[in-house]
Amino acid sequence: MMTPSVATSTSALKKKLVSQAIQDPLFNAALKEAAAEIRKISVGAANEATIEGAFERVLYGVLKDIGVPFHPDKEIPVKTRRHKAQGRTDSRIGALVIEYKQPSTLASKVQIQKAIQQLTDYVSAISKELENEVVGFLTDGTKILELHAVGGVVVSESAFSSLDQHTLFRLVRSIIALKQSALSARNLIRDFCGNDYDGIVFQVARSLNEIISAESTIKTEMLRTEWEALFRLAHDDQSLQKRIQDRRKILGEIFGFTISEATMEYCTLFSLHTAYAIILKLVAYRVVSDVKFNTILQDYKSLTTASTDVLQAFCATLEDGELFREIGILNLLEGDFFSWYAADGQWNENISHGIKDILITLARYEDAKAIFDKARAVDLFRSLYEATVPQVVRASFGEFYTPYWLAEHVLETSRPKKGWTALDPCCGSGTFLIAAISKLRGELHTSPAHEVRDEVLSRIFGIDLNPLAILTSRIHYFIHIADLLEHFDGDIVIPVFLGDASNVPTLVKEDGVKYLYYELKTLKTPLTFQIPLQMAQDYKHFIHIMFEFEKLVKAKNYTEAETYLVKEAQKGKLPKGVNAHLQALTDQLIELERREWNGIWARIIANFITTACIGTFSNIIGNPPWIDWKTLPAGYRDKVKEFCIDRGLCSGA
Repeated sequence: MMTPSVATSTSALKKKLVSQAIQDPLFNAALKEAAAEIRKISVGAANEATIEGAFERVLYGVLKDIGVPFHPDKEIPVKTRRHKAQGRTDSRIGALVIEYKQPSTLASKVQIQKAIQQLTDYVSAISKELENEVVGFLTDGTKILELHAVGGVVVSESAFSSLDQHTLFRLVRSIIALKQSALSARNLIRDFCGNDYDGIVFQVARSLNEIISAESTIKTEMLRTEWEALFRLAHDDQSLQKRIQDRRKILGEIFGFTISEATMEYCTLFSLHTAYAIILKLVAYRVVSDVKFNTILQDYKSLTTASTDVLQAFCATLEDGELFREIGILNLLEGDFFSWYAADGQWNENISHGIKDILITLARYEDAKAIFDKARAVDLFRSLYEATVPQVVRASFGEFYTPYWLAEHVLETSRPKKGWTALDPCCGSGTFLIAAISKLRGELHTSPAHEVRDEVLSRIFGIDLNPLAILTSRIHYFIHIADLLEHFDGDIVIPVFLGDASNVPTLVKEDGVKYLYYELKTLKTPLTFQIPLQMAQDYKHFIHIMFEFEKLVKAKNYTEAETYLVKEAQKGKLPKGVNAHLQALTDQLIELERREWNGIWARIIANFITTACIGTFSNIIGNPPWIDWKTLPAGYRDKVKEFCIDRGLCSGA
């Protein structure tokens, strides 16, 4: 991977060489010949396709000679204001559109006006979508017209001119100037993912996988294997071998080697998820800056030239969530499974260069506020994930995208009554949560912002077992309430929690005290604990308690950690009988810390316990994972079956 300085210098050199090339008399002569060839073919062309083919073949050759790629996208749908159905551009490259017509279809004023109106509709719609200048050209191969649109309005339109070296030069200059300037989610994803798995996200994933395979610390190994256990995919079911083979084949193509067993497969997937999560968090930081402060707290450009130590410190603070807690968002990021790369024992020059490559790409979009706003960010994250994780892999985990309109429809047909509440127990990336937030905000549109904020946060909840889904859902949730926080200086907990909706904590009673009991399996030892219900019911405060408790354990301040939870219980005037249970939990986490198998459990416990404290809901909405029952390991199947029998959901026969 290039260092930032090399990448910047190389980019500048390319621009300079191209600029010099198009001013050279030889290039002018080449354009003159190209225009003559295009005119000759177009005069007798039977249809538009012939003109389009000749035009782009000749132009491709001219641009290739000066090192400018020319690969326009074909038949791109465009939603225009004038038509209910979508139109389709003939050719589009970045923020430039080319429309072709057969000469006989531009013979009358009516035909010409119709063709110009079609192009006007396209460039107006695209410029409004991108919030960026868009240039359009209309040609029949013998003459050409040019127009410019900004913000949905055409701001200039030329007359038709003969297609010669001069008009062709204007087209070439526009291609060079605008090719990379369509600051859209689609282009950002193109820049990250590339073609044939050669994009930055895959390069970073491969670097991460090399570290995981050869240089994993005990902490990283813990995070990876515990993440793996969450997915609970069976590998010994012979009926699933074809699906497993397909999944391994595509992951092998991404990482460049044959994947022959489960550990290799999970390492590559963990690396891919980590690379995606890094981009997601960096973009989320920009989104949070924009929507809460209307400014950029830390610009990407300055980070591209930061020293490796400064960059590591920024990533570590970002991953820990401290940057967000400082502005009152307690659980947007929580030091999740994908934070391992920023740790002292894992950070190296390869990771630093990979992060800077990501930042260099993001820096090109620094001023493209349109792609980071509320309306577009959701589509950006979803599209980026789908472009990063192949469909065959996503399908293995039961991941299927739910269209937003369908989520709206499901919510409406559930006929929510006044004061309705909603839970999505398998919330995924948060599509149903966003639909619910939008509906509730619509109902409360005349209420003050602080009332709307409180209503949303207390009535719409999500749960998921996939850490990446939780991260994405929380970011989406925050984006859709951020404007309600403008003058709010308190703390918030985004009500989206890591947990298993089919296996929630059990309410038990001991010596007159109600507890939430749960067993959380780790690969070292099961964590068995009872938390007083009174202590956990105020889940925002409980999450804060567990975060402070975990800091003490991670800092190896065991003496203070041993008394911290007990002191918190005493503040609630709980009987001394609860102390033994809290001490037992503390002892377990301290032991895991001593074995270097900790750093996440207190916050995971807080999340799982909270799933039992969020109350009941009038509406359960969502689209649960589409995954075969037999795909789950036998032990987990038995546990879910027992849960369903106990609640009368099935007979057990």
